Amino acid sequence: MTNKATVIEVVAHKGGVTKTTLAAHLAAGLAARGQRVLAIDTDSQGDLAKVMGMQPADDLYAWLVDKAAPESVVQYVPNEVYSTMDEPSNGELYLLRSSVQTWSIPVKERDPFVMSERIAEIAGVFDTIVIDTAPTLSMLDSAVYLAGDKFLLATECEFLSMSGVRDTMAQIQKFGARRMQYNIGKASSVMGILPNKFIARTKNHRANISLLEMDFPGLVWSPITHGTKWSEAQNFARLMWAYAPGGREANEANAFVSRAMAVLNV
Repeated sequence: MTNKATVIEVVAHKGGVTKTTLAAHLAAGLAARGQRVLAIDTDSQGDLAKVMGMQPADDLYAWLVDKAAPESVVQYVPNEVYSTMDEPSNGELYLLRSSVQTWSIPVKERDPFVMSERIAEIAGVFDTIVIDTAPTLSMLDSAVYLAGDKFLLATECEFLSMSGVRDTMAQIQKFGARRMQYNIGKASSVMGILPNKFIARTKNHRANISLLEMDFPGLVWSPITHGTKWSEAQNFARLMWAYAPGGREANEANAFVSRAMAVLNV
């Protein structure tokens, strides 16, 4: 275990790009491979909890505003949510849930460093912390973005979604500079851009990914193919390795987790 957890933030400034699904699979995939992982939901919709078979709750609010002890709000995610008996998890996955009061956190707690400070208190307990960010800009973004070491950008293979990648990159660079300025840590960096809902036979999708690769060489990961199993699995509160092990979707999830581990050098 490292002395300080690496904080990865999964971002997309557009709804409906399966950002939460990707964040859940990244966190669970790292846990399955032996890490102790905490997933944090910063979206008031609370969908990360739903994906993992739990009810949304205002645990993030309690942690940041009420200064609740981590052990009173962090939930253990059962192995059966993301692994099978044939291929059990080798690590542990935990979740800090969000719900309707999340929107009011920056009103009640105005310290922009509150997320960084609270994460620092538990950074030695986990190997990796994966944060599922909100798709729309809010006052909470400052605290969230300042806490991130690495960023994974999720995007659809459509023009409007991909056109927002450059703006998101600029925002990450801005907060990375502030991390250095305020001595929070090293400047944050983009670990990758993950296109999803890819339809290989669609010429437009192939062309858009090629343009993305030209704009951001070396950062574009292999796309996640469009498939109904991603949404089907949510109905059963299971991640892909538990819902359809060995299938194409599970293999693609394995591939992007492997890419993340390579970038993190773990």
